[in-house]
Amino acid sequence: RTPAERAEAMMRLSAFLTAPSSFMPESEAHLLDHEATSQLGGTEVDQRVIWGTTVQINQTWTHFKRFFIEFTTEENPDDPLYPTILEQMHSRGVNNLNLDCSNLSKWDELEDTSLYRHIVNYPQEVVPLVDLVVNEIYRISFNLDQDTPHVIQVRPFNLLSIKKMRDLNPIDIDKLISVNG
Repeated sequence: RTPAERAEAMMRLSAFLTAPSSFMPESEAHLLDHEATSQLGGTEVDQRVIWGTTVQINQTWTHFKRFFIEFTTEENPDDPLYPTILEQMHSRGVNNLNLDCSNLSKWDELEDTSLYRHIVNYPQEVVPLVDLVVNEIYRISFNLDQDTPHVIQVRPFNLLSIKKMRDLNPIDIDKLISVNG
């Protein structure tokens, strides 16, 4: 992409970043826990939670949106990492985004969020949410229509803790873990 096209894409992403996030498609309604929503004291529109948890979907959506648009590395602090990766994916025709979870942990420390904890403890619910965020960012970055059938799947890797197969316990069921050996 030319520098002008890249600047235009970043302007669209910054507008997306500041837009209110009320995204919940009806197909994802099974994630909601209406009882927990009422316990949090909010309305269902702004306080939807992942079933069985107090993880707020709109808040998690907003935090992941900011992470994917704004995260930079120490080696290249002026260039956001994931928009650059999305550009490379677009030019190569790749549909899998490798999400370095150590980056999520660094972001959590900087921004006081719990993205790393959410993706590790609730991967079945949070990874599809991350897929939605990344696909929306991709669609906006490359000015694609809503009907464009492009699906990017996020593949988390590089967790902070690594377990050996023999050290797995029943508590590790339904969690994102990294296995050695």
